[in-house]
Amino acid sequence: QSSFRVLELPAGVLALQVNGVSRDGSTVVGLAFLTTGDQVAFRWSQGEGVALLEDLAEGGVRASALCADETGVRVGGTAAGPGTYPQPVRWDAPSPAPVIVAPQDDLLAGVYDMSVDGSVMVGRAAARAFRASPAGVHYLPALITGLPASIASGCSADGAVVVGTASNGPTGTQFAPFRWTAAGGTVSLGDLPGGIESGGA
Repeated sequence: QSSFRVLELPAGVLALQVNGVSRDGSTVVGLAFLTTGDQVAFRWSQGEGVALLEDLAEGGVRASALCADETGVRVGGTAAGPGTYPQPVRWDAPSPAPVIVAPQDDLLAGVYDMSVDGSVMVGRAAARAFRASPAGVHYLPALITGLPASIASGCSADGAVVVGTASNGPTGTQFAPFRWTAAGGTVSLGDLPGGIESGGA
């Protein structure tokens, strides 16, 4: 039977925005709005309550948790240092400190999804979709040569299949949903007929 629970706000927190839930439902992650005006990532669990996660540098205070592995031990998201664009990061419990996943920043950089065990993470860095695994960081091939702008927004439970959105037009302003696998590469999923030439997965 489903149930509803209101997360208790710790001292100094005005509001919480939930962005993701672990696959077993035990952990909630997201963005905390502080009374100071800062915004930081948080992780919530039944035993710990709301735990605020650290940013990349003292004074940065701009971070958001976006996803979690099966049990919430590993959390993925985005964080920025003072005067910099965000970078894709992960937090591994019990440490609140972030670890950079792909050392490239941009406005939409972040870890957007991960495999069940957290070993594979997907997202965006340097305006390109990436897949990070124990073997390293792999930037996914573009749908059209010369138009690399893309973002990986999801992956399968084992991390073998990645989906997202990529540039798919001569001006770079049209986008299409894509599916990536190691065997098949980046493949467009097409769009609905008769509408605007843009879509996402």
